[in-house]
Amino acid sequence: ATLQGHVSACRVTAGTTALVLWITQEAVHCGWVGDSRAVGILNGKDVCKQLTRDHKPTDAKERLRLKAGKFTITPQGRLEGDIAISRSIGDAEFEQYGLVHEPDYACYNLFESQRFDFVIMGSDGLWDCVTDDECVKILRHEGATQG
Repeated sequence: ATLQGHVSACRVTAGTTALVLWITQEAVHCGWVGDSRAVGILNGKDVCKQLTRDHKPTDAKERLRLKAGKFTITPQGRLEGDIAISRSIGDAEFEQYGLVHEPDYACYNLFESQRFDFVIMGSDGLWDCVTDDECVKILRHEGATQG
């Protein structure tokens, strides 16, 4: 049984996003569904690397999947004018509009030139308010003043 099948069978109407990181000495493994995001701050720099991509209808890959299925995306970037994500855990009522429950996975090898001082994990509550770069500046400034 798949997550999609279980959610469909249970008709889960509420929904959420999820983000999981597993960090080893050699790599950062990311698993996610929805618009929760992980951003790595490169070692000693004010540069960030987005480790996940938001599962929103406005994302190029998600848009292709939705268009191939002939699902409608509003000019505001929503499915059926109501939901702003294209993948989630739950939200079964939106399956008919193209929402799926399948997570994504990415792995980033950590080389000496690409180590992270820290990784920021947040949901749309953060990322709808600040950009990745703004978050880096805030954290670097706070770190400098906090010692």
